Amino acid sequence: MASFFFIFIIVFFSLAGEIILSSTGAIIPITALTLYYLTANTNISIPIICAIASGFIIDAYFYRSITMSPAIFLAIVALAHFWSKNNSNRFFILNLLPGAAIAFICTFPFFIYSNIKLGLTQDSILDYLKSMSVTLTISVVLLPLISFLLDYAKEIMELPFFTKNSKDGVRNWK
Repeated sequence: MASFFFIFIIVFFSLAGEIILSSTGAIIPITALTLYYLTANTNISIPIICAIASGFIIDAYFYRSITMSPAIFLAIVALAHFWSKNNSNRFFILNLLPGAAIAFICTFPFFIYSNIKLGLTQDSILDYLKSMSVTLTISVVLLPLISFLLDYAKEIMELPFFTKNSKDGVRNWK
């Protein structure tokens, strides 16, 4: 039960942090990074439920006319599931790729939607590249930091760590 409370708390605070930072104009995918962490460390059903709920909460808060966030978060869950099953973690630089992919997945659909709605201009491309480069840098730095902090929080709270199941190769909650 404490494990599910831990998951609820980290998803709640990641949503709150993303909403606060997004209100200032910054695109920092804290919730997507947290969902990546959950997917890499739990069975797939928990992050799927969290992704759908978080996506609808963010879209409802920002009054978006099209609901893209649940699909974006589900793509993050799929990326994390694929990466946790297929990555050997031997090279440090390869572990930066998921952070970069998360930044791209979180910004590109909104760029496409706004350019379909408003029209593609040179200024919109330059604005996207500027925001993408900032989001990419922050996401690459935050992914290992969030993973370290959440693992440390689990250790302090004396929650069980996640282990690899020898039967099917997926990580399960103990």
